[in-house]
Amino acid sequence: MISYRIIAPLIIPKLKKSLQSNDLKTFCFLWERNTGKQTIEVTDENGTRIIEGVISINEILTQGMGRKLVSLLDKEYKGWNTLIGLIDTDKKKITFIFKENEHTIGTRIY
Repeated sequence: MISYRIIAPLIIPKLKKSLQSNDLKTFCFLWERNTGKQTIEVTDENGTRIIEGVISINEILTQGMGRKLVSLLDKEYKGWNTLIGLIDTDKKKITFIFKENEHTIGTRIY
């Protein structure tokens, strides 16, 4: 089962290092599966900012454990093509929203 306690230790340290952040509060991404296009927004000690070129969501979700996660999600949310993810370190939650074109077809909170 996916949970914050399992995912956070794997992702948060890498994000902090990549973003040169000491106090990462939220990490939000939008990933379009068909095109690989991504938008990333972070909130940390420097405020809220859109980042580019630091992290590839496409690489994370198409290789290794990310690929296995996507495979599991495919079984539950057939036809999704956009994934919105939010990691909130204050609330210790991870939220995924699955969309098929403009329609939300599912939401998972861990």
